[in-house]
Formats: sequence, structure tokens, C-alpha cells
Amino acid sequence: MTFNFMECSKHNSFYFGDVLTSQEMGEFLNWLHKEPDKDIFIYLDSVGGDYVTGINIYTTLMHFPKHVITFNTNQCLSASTLIYLAGDYRISYKFSYFLVHEPRLINVELRKKEFSRMSKYIIDADQEYLDIMVERTVKDRNFWSDLIKKETVLTGEESFEYGLSNVLVTRNKTFLRDNDNNIYEVKDFLTELTNCKEM
Repeated sequence: MTFNFMECSKHNSFYFGDVLTSQEMGEFLNWLHKEPDKDIFIYLDSVGGDYVTGINIYTTLMHFPKHVITFNTNQCLSASTLIYLAGDYRISYKFSYFLVHEPRLINVELRKKEFSRMSKYIIDADQEYLDIMVERTVKDRNFWSDLIKKETVLTGEESFEYGLSNVLVTRNKTFLRDNDNNIYEVKDFLTELTNCKEM
């Protein structure tokens, strides 16, 4: 099982390891549609998975009617960055890290006649991933293209600087980047965001 679910009166929480299989993707979507009136809190400690599954989850979360909060609790690698980027609040610890690289398709067997079609799809996926990175962060296409081609590991601090995350949690302080790119120190942010009296 690559994800777990926890329900409370304020929000629903999902805990992700690897990016989901098709069956688990269906279970995840069922949970989302079950209570669309609650915010979603997604905790990520993931080495990633298939790009197609990742983009499907990203698209679903971007159209979710309530707030989506994503939290990199340790590592957010490869396709799991797509899930992370769907958050309205994207939280990272200072010591968390990310990996960005070119999209990969897992468990895809190519026949010769399919190679041309799949090659075009992979090129389109590269551009789609770049579009998302530019839209959801504060850096431009050339910046992300260079990092992605180099398969770059980013620290939590770097992710906050580049806008991949917009909430940075350090040992004693929490910082928030708003939609106008202003940075503030915020107190009790995580406590208020995650507080749930009924478990």
C-alpha cells in the first residue's frame, strides 16, 4: 500500500509513499469524491513513480473544490513533485529535499511501431512538466529546464527560494510566500492548519 487515509472533522489527510498504482489511484479518487466539502492535507515522503499517474493526480487535485495542502515531510522525488505542486499551501521542512528530472514512464513496453508515437508523448510530457513548474513557481522556463536536464536535488530552502514550496518550516520559525511573492514570518501556522479536535 502506497498511501494511507485519515479522516477528521476539519480535513481529510492522505499519506503518500510511492506514486499510486492504477488500482490505488481509483481508491484515492473515491475518497476525494466522498467528501468534497473538506480540505485535503497530503503528506509526502515519496521516491516518486510513473509520470502519467502523477499528472492524473495533479490534474484532479487542481480541480478539487476545497483547499489542497501538500507537505514534504522528508523527500519528494520525481513524479511525486507533481502531487506536491498541486497544493495551495506547499509546505517543506528546511531539511526536506526534492528531485526534479525529465518525466519517465514506468512499466511501458514499446513495440517498434509504437516507438514513434511514444517518443512524441515523452517530448510532450517534458513540455507539460515545464509548463507546470513555471506556472506554480517563481522561476522561468530556462531555469527549470536546466535543473530538470541535470536531474537536480533541491533542499527545502532552495525549494522555497525557487517557489516550488511556499511555506518553509525551520527549527524555530515558519515562513510563508504569498501570491505576490512577498515573504512573511508566520507564527502557529502549522498548528492552526493541521489542528483537528475530532479524530
